[in-house]
Amino acid sequence: MDVGKLYHSANKVSFAIVFDFIKNVKHLLKDEIGDRKCKLLDIGTGDGRVLSEIIIKESDLKFEKALGVDINDQMLNFAKKTYVNDLMKFEKLNIEDKKEVTEFLKHHNNFDIVTSYYCLQWILDIEQALKNISEFLKPNGIFHFVFLKSFLSESAFIEMANSSKYHEYKNDILKWPCFTHSKNDNIDKYFENILRNTGFTVKLFESKTIIGNFETKEGLKNFFAMMPFLKAMPDGVKEEFLKDYVEKSKMISREHGLSDFEIEASFLNCFVVKCE
Repeated sequence: MDVGKLYHSANKVSFAIVFDFIKNVKHLLKDEIGDRKCKLLDIGTGDGRVLSEIIIKESDLKFEKALGVDINDQMLNFAKKTYVNDLMKFEKLNIEDKKEVTEFLKHHNNFDIVTSYYCLQWILDIEQALKNISEFLKPNGIFHFVFLKSFLSESAFIEMANSSKYHEYKNDILKWPCFTHSKNDNIDKYFENILRNTGFTVKLFESKTIIGNFETKEGLKNFFAMMPFLKAMPDGVKEEFLKDYVEKSKMISREHGLSDFEIEASFLNCFVVKCE
């Protein structure tokens, strides 16, 4: 399974959500950047679609260059084949890895804007990641990110990980930081403190709950087929796991007054500026 192709075809819901978040900060971007050309870094760029079709086309900014980075080779290969041009390039980078970041900074620095959407929830050491991101930015540089705090049917994954049927994959599933972060009832305060301690001025800090409609069983299944812990499972087990997840997700949605393929998710939307 090519994750890049699957993500591109299955991420309609998350794409629409990010589109709205970016649209709502266009005025902040314009206030900070004005008419000058800027250099942009998109962290966790995935298939490159958000960078190309939203940030570049819809932000009303002028760009000198745009660089998307990710750790997934299949995502990057798709992005390079689909979106590379004179303005836009893609590279591999793990922003948690200090050595990789140090090497990256030898060739790239002084970005005017750093963006990151649906990436930070996969990172365990968020404080170090934010320090690294600060190093990428010029003084007065902008960082806009959307962090997925939790989603309604997340409990289905945890329940399945603890079941006898999938117990051998428990560690593969629950080791992912998103399941740790979602248990933190003070995640907003945690981010506020780290951002300020890292030297950012907060311009926008909001929590928002959104309902996404995947419309069909296949739509829901294909979206969650990209969860990274599924790589540990043989194809047959993976297919059964996703089938069970969809059924549990439907039950949870119904219990909360939603339709079968609607999922409620909570996001943190932040727009911050690096202090001089």
